[in-house]
Amino acid sequence: MSIKATFQPIISITIKATSDLAVNRFVETTGRQCRSEMKSIGVSQNDCLNGEWASVIVVGTALVLANEAITSGSDVSSDSMGRAINTGTSATINAIALSDAEVGELVKVLIP
Repeated sequence: MSIKATFQPIISITIKATSDLAVNRFVETTGRQCRSEMKSIGVSQNDCLNGEWASVIVVGTALVLANEAITSGSDVSSDSMGRAINTGTSATINAIALSDAEVGELVKVLIP
């Protein structure tokens, strides 16, 4: 039996999307899906079209789609499509991984 990952949002907000947003992706303060090297406000909880209102977890734990292998305890940043990647030396830290994940899996992260 597989165990589904869980998450615990502490604070969620709604933000008007300024681009199409996919669920489980980092989101910028401007309402667009997070790009590389950009600071996120949190993680999207639903798919959302440009101009619609999206629910974003800004404090707590969330699930983010991984675009590379992630190890629990590592700092996580965003790739060009809001997916979780390992933080390089100059990248912006958006969260801390609380689980391991392979490419295409959801990684549980702590959003400080």
